[in-house]
Amino acid sequence: MESFPVRKRIRLPLSVYRQGHAFFVTVATYNKHPWFRLHTKLCETAIQELRVSASTCGITIYAWCIMPDHIHLLLQGSDIVSFVRLFKGRLTPEAREIEPCLLYTSDA
Repeated sequence: MESFPVRKRIRLPLSVYRQGHAFFVTVATYNKHPWFRLHTKLCETAIQELRVSASTCGITIYAWCIMPDHIHLLLQGSDIVSFVRLFKGRLTPEAREIEPCLLYTSDA
């Protein structure tokens, strides 16, 4: 039986994301669907939700870039995981109003 290569672990232990370091984070859409290219209103909403979620979680966003199927973030704070969870949770209902399907990959 042929064995498959072991997938490289791309995330640090959860505790590291709660230590106040700066991180480069990418949030990808489900199946690389170009949500942000197809729906410019969603881009505007994403920017607004980034600001609100960052303020709520005490996160500093140094830079962001919205691409057709993902968002890049350079940020710093004491709980990056909670910020990403809040941001995705706030943006998903907005996306579902436009197009009722999944927005993010399950591992993003």
